[in-house]
Amino acid sequence: LNLYRTTERHAFSDVLTGLKNRRYLDDVVVGEARDLIHKDAPFSILFADIDHFKSYNDAYGHQAGDKLLNEFADHLRKVVRRADTVVRYGGEEFVVILPGADKAAALAVAEKMRKQIESAEVLLPSGEPWNRITASFGIASFPDDGIGKFTDLLKKADERLYSAKASGRNRVVC
Repeated sequence: LNLYRTTERHAFSDVLTGLKNRRYLDDVVVGEARDLIHKDAPFSILFADIDHFKSYNDAYGHQAGDKLLNEFADHLRKVVRRADTVVRYGGEEFVVILPGADKAAALAVAEKMRKQIESAEVLLPSGEPWNRITASFGIASFPDDGIGKFTDLLKKADERLYSAKASGRNRVVC
């Protein structure tokens, strides 16, 4: 049983951040979301992306980028409830599932995350402080957005994330 639990934990965890991974999203969260939709229970999806991450990674190296990803994951973890799920979607993109949260509640969570990230002090590998990091967020909510499939909601949240980036970054679009 311990071996099974260890194997499952490794299969569903992102090695770098310790968050749930894309496999967990595809294998577990999709089914849970399907149940919420079937029950007509509200939930929201936040799509988050670190602004200008590639430039940071290119300028300071992959170790600094990995450290930044870990710090970003920690900021997301600090804001969510125990019932919420934070997933490293890929690269510098993260997805947060908020069961029971309507659009207004999701907006409050995303704004809290955005402000916490914006005010965080980031140290470079040399120990000197770096300007600051910011993040952009896209939100989609059920039933507010009237979409009855998780994958469609995820796509809508991703579209809104791109809208946040296109309209200046360091913002939330819902």
